[in-house]
Amino acid sequence: MKKGLTLIEMLVAMVITTIILGLTITQFLMQRGHIDMQENQIKLDRDTRLTLMFVAEELREIGLDPKKTHAFGINNGNTNSIIYSMDRNLNGIVEAADNGSILLIAGTLVFNGNNVLSNITALQLTYWSDSGVVIPVPPIINENDGTGYFTPEVALIDVTLSSEIRNPRGRLLAQSNQTISVVRKNR
Repeated sequence: MKKGLTLIEMLVAMVITTIILGLTITQFLMQRGHIDMQENQIKLDRDTRLTLMFVAEELREIGLDPKKTHAFGINNGNTNSIIYSMDRNLNGIVEAADNGSILLIAGTLVFNGNNVLSNITALQLTYWSDSGVVIPVPPIINENDGTGYFTPEVALIDVTLSSEIRNPRGRLLAQSNQTISVVRKNR
C-alpha cells in the first residue's frame, strides 16, 4: 500500500485553496475600497469645516471701524460672493490690506486672494437682518451720506459650502455640504 496523495486529491486541494484565497483577496479589496471611501469623506468634511471656520472668523469682523469713520463694511455682496473691508491695523484709513473677499472661481474657494479649497460645487451666502428677514441682495448705501456701506442692515450671514471629490473617471467618491451661521460683531 502506497502512502501519499493522488493527482485528483492534489487538484481538489488546489481548487479549494484557490477559491478560499480568491474570496479572501476579494474581501480585502472591498474592505480597502470602503476604507478609502471613508478616508476621502473624512478629509473632505474636515477641510470643508476648517475652511468655514476661517471664513466665519473673518466675517465676524467685517466692518471693524474703531474710529467710526463709516468707511468699512460690506462693499459688495450677492448669494455667492462677498467683498468687504475692516480696519485691520486700527488706524481709521482704508488701505489695501483692509480689503477682503470670499469668491467661488472655477470650483475653487478664493479667500482674500488665496485659493483655499478646490472641488467646491456651491458657495451660498444668505444675509439676514436683525428682525430675521432675509436680505436677497444687500443694497449698497451711499458712503458719502455718513452711513457707510450696508453694514448696519446685515446682522447675520449664513455660509453654505458644498464640495465633492471625484475619481478621474468622474465617479463620486465623497460629498460634503456644511453650513455655518455668523453673527457680525461690527455693525
